[in-house]
Amino acid sequence: MSETVESKVMGKWQDVSKRREKQRQYYLRNKQRLNAYRRKRYAENQEVRAQKLRSSKKYYEKNREERLRYHKRYAEECKERKKAYRKKFYIEHREELVERSLKWKRQNRDKARTHGLVYSHKIPIGNKCVLCSSSENLVRHHPDYSKPLEVVTLCSSCHSLLHNRGVLP
Repeated sequence: MSETVESKVMGKWQDVSKRREKQRQYYLRNKQRLNAYRRKRYAENQEVRAQKLRSSKKYYEKNREERLRYHKRYAEECKERKKAYRKKFYIEHREELVERSLKWKRQNRDKARTHGLVYSHKIPIGNKCVLCSSSENLVRHHPDYSKPLEVVTLCSSCHSLLHNRGVLP
């Protein structure tokens, strides 16, 4: 009498679980010895890892301009393909994306209202960053979204520092 496919698959899974259990038991019995071996190998190869890191940094420094040109060219070549992918993704997932957007707007009413005022250009922007006095790449920062007309004009660098690190220059 032949075994069914299902019983063969289940048999293989049982074999795998038995093997994993044996490996686990072996590890538990020899844990100290295995960890000592790993520490020894790590210490022996530390100089090799450091050399690889130094050589990769040297390569990057030596070929920096070439790498930057490559990435810029790649971004330009793939721009249309990425645009087509995003469009296709939006078409396929439109309902989910719209629902997610509406959910965010319901949860963040003050932010949504403030963003609407910003995009309709009803909130003025200053002439320079209040922190570094730069006049390029200016953005509006809202310390309190419940007061949408109270804005601080920052350059994008200071704004990023403020949001990402929570510190100001």
